[in-house]
Amino acid sequence: MFTERIGDMDRKSRLRIYRDASGDIVVQVLQFGPQGLTGVAEVEFCTSPRGGGRSPETFEALLNLIEAMDKDNKRANLSPEVYDPPWSSDPE
Repeated sequence: MFTERIGDMDRKSRLRIYRDASGDIVVQVLQFGPQGLTGVAEVEFCTSPRGGGRSPETFEALLNLIEAMDKDNKRANLSPEVYDPPWSSDPE
């Protein structure tokens, strides 16, 4: 399960959420600039009980968020490729 969405106000920022091989959910905020990826912040939520997850409500909400982001991407006809525009005209 993997999805990402560009920010509405800053097209160089993205929210990425995915389930890793162990079933945990990873939330990343990515920042892009003229040369590509410039920064990442990441938070991981473990599965319960196998991974010792302490946030079952948050975990469930993130699963729902993944589904909602996928629906938004489909409705807007977006894919990860669309998220990687050339930044040659970037003022930075």
